[in-house]
Amino acid sequence: EDPVSSVKVSDASLLLEAVTVPSTWNENFNPSNLKVELNYFENEIFDDGKLIYKIIDSSSVSVIGILPDATPAELRDLVIPSTVKNTVINDDDTTTENTYTVSSIIDNCFKDRKDIYTVRLSGDNVAEKDFVIGNHAFDGCRMLNSFVVDSNVKIKKAGVYSFAETSLVEIDLKGNLLEIPSYCFNTCSQLKKVSSSALIISSFAFNNCTLLSFEDVSFADSFSSLENKFLETSCF
Repeated sequence: EDPVSSVKVSDASLLLEAVTVPSTWNENFNPSNLKVELNYFENEIFDDGKLIYKIIDSSSVSVIGILPDATPAELRDLVIPSTVKNTVINDDDTTTENTYTVSSIIDNCFKDRKDIYTVRLSGDNVAEKDFVIGNHAFDGCRMLNSFVVDSNVKIKKAGVYSFAETSLVEIDLKGNLLEIPSYCFNTCSQLKKVSSSALIISSFAFNNCTLLSFEDVSFADSFSSLENKFLETSCF
């Protein structure tokens, strides 16, 4: 983590927060007997050996990042699982295994990564689920050329710039998506086809998509708003 600026004080309480207890942690390091507390999120953040997750509630988690030692082979064709298991060690040293639904990807999660070529949102082991893609989630993933959503995964929301500057050729976002937000596909110069259930297309959603025409985009039957989409002639 980034270092924190320090100041000299005569009396203070120190609160440290970490994902796990540091291996070198020594509760008796403090010769001045200042109050020191260690709060760690052992049961809130975990990984599956490749992706890092944060628990949102008792049944769902969000993808928040990639482990630093994940290999290029593991990332090239990235599968976002539908569910993930986490084993917790209890105070009495017994273990509890919890299963969570993976329901979202946080803002900036994979931004500017050049090692992701394909992504699949898996619907394995679930009947149906909603899914949220954060702002700038795949922004700048220039090698990303395929984004596949299993039929039982329903995209509920996609953030601004979520697929900007990728190499996607086509994408199917049909499901529960009501809006394609501003600059969602900004400068996707290879994009040729978009299928969606959107009712609203926000300003410049397809800005600088030079190969995409209006006829190449499908919307919900009750499609209602184009806003300023035509202000950029290169959109369609």
